[in-house]
This record gives sequence, structure tokens and C-alpha cells, in this order.
Amino acid sequence: MLHSGSCSYSQSHNQTSRELGHQNLPQLNIYSPINGKKKKYGGVLPSILRSLESNNDVEKTLYSYCENLSPKEQTVVLKEQRNWERVVRVFEFFKSQKNYVPNVIHYNIVLRVLGRAKRWDELRLCWMDMAKNGVLPTNNTYGMLVDVYAKAGLVEALLWIKHMRLRGLFPDEVTMNTVVKVLKDVGEFDKAERFYKDWCAGRVELDGLELDSMLNSENGSRSEPVSFKHFLLTELFKTGGRMKIGGSSDEETLVRKPCLTSTYNTLIDLYGKGRTSQGCS
Repeated sequence: MLHSGSCSYSQSHNQTSRELGHQNLPQLNIYSPINGKKKKYGGVLPSILRSLESNNDVEKTLYSYCENLSPKEQTVVLKEQRNWERVVRVFEFFKSQKNYVPNVIHYNIVLRVLGRAKRWDELRLCWMDMAKNGVLPTNNTYGMLVDVYAKAGLVEALLWIKHMRLRGLFPDEVTMNTVVKVLKDVGEFDKAERFYKDWCAGRVELDGLELDSMLNSENGSRSEPVSFKHFLLTELFKTGGRMKIGGSSDEETLVRKPCLTSTYNTLIDLYGKGRTSQGCS
């Protein structure tokens, strides 16, 4: 049953689309209730999504409907899957199509879902597949990876910033705020403040943060099959292109001031917990 309402697709997905680096998702015009949510979709998408939701044979449904979808329609189908396994199956189907062109938008979706599900082995393989197909990570990619690793309680999230800098990318405010929260939440108040002030001055210095010692203390009792530190310091740095993609840019030397409410909330919490007398002006 189709529903009408006041919410729009663009409003409900605006923030997620920006995080994934996708600014122009398809303009759709029919509400379709998927996973208990009302989404404004049109064309063949409501039928595809309903079929995928009700049928466990994902590949059969995809072969019936999805061989000629546009990249934007593929993005919608990927985002609407209810769990990481279905996301991976849908993504593998899209990649198997002869006219499919790998793109960072789709990889961002898959990496984020795998990170949220704490499927670190699958995330590692997806990252390596992304590199093999020549798809370069963007600022949005790194910000999303920092976020999912941080929410999983992993200080290794900071190493994504190190990799990002090796690629010549400068973190945006959302990514900076995430890094400050990671450092704050593990009690590294001075390092969090330093990272924030460096970012405002147009530089990001990681060498002085002593990441190795922080990681060693965090990993003391960890016994996962795949060492996150080993992955980030070896396989990750050997994969995905180590060459800078632009060198030093004007963006890196610009003095900047945060403008997001979430950043100021983080700073208030930081200075409060750090018991410092410095304000957040």
C-alpha cells in the first residue's frame, strides 16, 4: 500500500547522501514503505525494493529487475538493504554486470554497513577490492571509516587519518570533530585539543600524537583473528594507492573556524572533562 505525506526523499536522505559523497540522488515521486520507513520513490524502484524485502533469493530478484538500473538507482537499492549480508550480495551482483563502472559512492555504502556491523574481515576485503578496481577514497570515505571505527570503540580509527594525510587529503570539519571525540573518549584531552587547534590553523600533525603507544595500550588484551593495527599499518598502507593525489593544497594552509553545532558540543564536553580553564571561543 502506497502512502502520501509531507516528508521528502531529499530531506530524509540529505545528510547521509553528503556523508557518502553523493549529492544528486534520483528525484523520485512515489512513497514506498520499506523496512517500516516511508521513502519517496518512483519508477521501478518500489517494485524492486518490495521484491527484495520479501524474497530471500536476492540474486533471482536482481536478475529479474536490476540488470539495467542507472548508477543512482543502484545506489538507492544498495542503501535500502536491511543487513550487511544483503548489501554485499547486491553489490556483488552489480559488479558482475558487464556495464557496471566501479565508483566510490557504492564502496562508501558497503564499507559503512560493514563497519557498523563490525565485519572487519569483510571490510578489509572490500577496501582491497576498491583499490584493485582503481577507486580512490575521498574525504567522505575517510570520515565515514573514522566514524564507524570510533563507534566500535577502536582507537585505530585515528590511523585512517594518517592514511588520509599520506594521500594528500585534508579532513573536513565532520572528520575533525570525529577525531576529537575519539581522543576525548579515551581520556586524551590534551591530544584532542591539540588536534582541534592544529586543524583550525590549517595543519594536521599526527606524529606528535603517539598513536603507537595508544594502540598498544588498547590492544593489550585483544585476540581477534585479524589484528586491526596490522591491517591499518601494513595491508591498508600497501593498498589503495600510496601516492599523494594532489600534494599540498591551499586548503591545508587556510585558517578555519568550526561552524557545526556538533563541533561546539564536542568542545564543550572536551573542556569540561579535561578541567581546563580555556574556553571554546
